[in-house]
Amino acid sequence: MIKTYSFKIRHSEKYSQWIESTLGATRFIYNLAKETKEECFKKGVRLSGYDLSNQLVQCKKELGFEWLKEVPAQTLQGTIERMDNSFKRFFKGAGYPKWASKKKWKSIPFKSIKTTHNAFKLPSFGVVKVFKFKEPKGDLKTATI
Repeated sequence: MIKTYSFKIRHSEKYSQWIESTLGATRFIYNLAKETKEECFKKGVRLSGYDLSNQLVQCKKELGFEWLKEVPAQTLQGTIERMDNSFKRFFKGAGYPKWASKKKWKSIPFKSIKTTHNAFKLPSFGVVKVFKFKEPKGDLKTATI
């Protein structure tokens, strides 16, 4: 059974700036992956989410997007999975994937989470403490801010 826990976090101005810059990076990667997938599809080449995730290394090194190194790699891979899933839903009959805009894009996915008895640690974000009565049970697989 999958359970979802929802926590309200209190963060400083430093973390607010980090969240905003990370949201911008994930929007950029989503839109770049969407554009790449569309261009390749026009040429008759099909790209999977795995292929696009492998191109992230090239984006960071060769294309000069050094600022992407500040965002956890698994967060960027989760963003590409999100885009790939939207295309999979489109081919099953759902609507065409939209561009990631500032108004609608408000979440950051995290995959590798370490837990302690009263907190959990998100990569590059830090430790998030929880109250005793709200401690998550079991292993946490993903988190979203």
